[in-house]
Amino acid sequence: MFAAVLVAAGLDGRADLDREIWWLVASWTTDMVDGRMSRSWSPDYQSWLGKNDVYIDMFVSVAALAYLALTGLLPLWLAIAYLLVWSALFLWKGIPALFAQVFQNPIYAYFVFVTIQNEPQVLPWLLLWALVGLLLFWRRLLELYNDTVRFLKS
Repeated sequence: MFAAVLVAAGLDGRADLDREIWWLVASWTTDMVDGRMSRSWSPDYQSWLGKNDVYIDMFVSVAALAYLALTGLLPLWLAIAYLLVWSALFLWKGIPALFAQVFQNPIYAYFVFVTIQNEPQVLPWLLLWALVGLLLFWRRLLELYNDTVRFLKS
């Protein structure tokens, strides 16, 4: 849903970052909550969301990339090149969760950077959201860090 809202918001070519950043934050928040719920269930049961979490997350990041390109905040050729390079990598290596994170994070970082640059009044609220997320989901962040370290050592 959030992905569709972002793309639709960008179709008119005008950026409203003050509003769209909160759609993205809502998407990140629901991702953290549903991930926590999925991991808390029995190891024998995995919901549809749990099985497809990586793909859903990537869909949202592609929607954010499309929004940036549609509104002119990122050159279209750069968005296309980014997608082509990553598509080739995914076809070659598959889509392990760590690759998906590496694919998504630059898109989200750029979205946040552009938002703060154009709408600096959102910065304190984004920092507050990040702090609350860190306090509530610090174990997951530690898991992601450890997964990254293991991957880099292998």
